Amino acid sequence: MLSCDDVRDSYSALLDQEVDPEYREVLEAHLFQCADCLRTLAKYKAVSDLYRELPRPETEYDFERAVLQRLDKPADSGMRKPGHRLALYLGAGLILALVAASTWYALT
Repeated sequence: MLSCDDVRDSYSALLDQEVDPEYREVLEAHLFQCADCLRTLAKYKAVSDLYRELPRPETEYDFERAVLQRLDKPADSGMRKPGHRLALYLGAGLILALVAASTWYALT
């Protein structure tokens, strides 16, 4: 049987359906027996649902396309070190995590 910590580490993957079927059964068995984990997962799902319902801002500047184009440019375009690309990904991930955490905090 999994611990609550193990299950907490899998909330995101479970909600995004990125868990293989066998492990999903183990997670669901734990959630069936643990009301605390099930309640917490429900809060994560509520935050995820709220985030997905947010309207996407419409601007003339296509940020996603600009980032992808920047990542596809050759090394001599200013992104000479591989760490720059990693920093960009980490920064974007950090921003998303902060938005999700603040939304979750507002719900609790």
